[in-house]
Amino acid sequence: MKITFLGTSGFGITQTRTLPSVLIDDCILFDAGEGTLGSMLKMNVSVSDIKAVFITHFHADHILGLISLLWKDAFFRLKDKSYESFPIYIPEGYRKALLQLISITNSPFNSAGYKLNIIELPILCDSPRRLMLKGKEYRIKWTKTNHKPTCYAYKINNIVFISGDSGPCADFREFAKECKVLIHEASFPSGMELAAHKFNHSTPMDVAELAQKTGVMFAYLYHLPDLDEKKESHFLKETKGIFKNIYVSHDLQTIKI
Repeated sequence: MKITFLGTSGFGITQTRTLPSVLIDDCILFDAGEGTLGSMLKMNVSVSDIKAVFITHFHADHILGLISLLWKDAFFRLKDKSYESFPIYIPEGYRKALLQLISITNSPFNSAGYKLNIIELPILCDSPRRLMLKGKEYRIKWTKTNHKPTCYAYKINNIVFISGDSGPCADFREFAKECKVLIHEASFPSGMELAAHKFNHSTPMDVAELAQKTGVMFAYLYHLPDLDEKKESHFLKETKGIFKNIYVSHDLQTIKI
């Protein structure tokens, strides 16, 4: 499985980071923050390659890039007389919010016969969403995180876990235990747990402790504060004693499992 970090910042676009988006096997997107389309193009991934988008939650930094993707997708599909978008999977209860976002941006594709394929995922995941893409089956499971508004963490083929936004969450230990890769937000540095947890976010130490308990092989931090090289080294300093294979992710970084 190929994992590409298209955006890794949690505090606005910086010189080296755009907002959260993770791409699996060049065909499934998890979140679409601002800058997602630009990062895709830098990685030679076309909008036509995207077969499904899963949104963790409806904070602006996770969804505003979706508008640009839909504009581009509509252009290709209307030209080819194919009028339905890639499926957009969202937390239960947020269909109206997504349609309102599209409406207030006066997106012309909304009245051009281009149909949005929006699928709400129930809060309780009774069975995985199964997708057959490029000859490969993907089984997507989800669980509610410790965050507001309603946010889902996703698990792909019991290999990759993507946290979305969350403070420490008791359900994650069981949900992620079969996975090889933990991709988890770390919005605040270690030592700021009080502030992080107050706003339902996590620190590197929180992630290291979860990784150690679940038995994953690797942990990658994303949804990060503004880090330069010096800050990045310090960001991980205390975590290695708990979990050795923990790393800060970077935009346009690709790993294969």
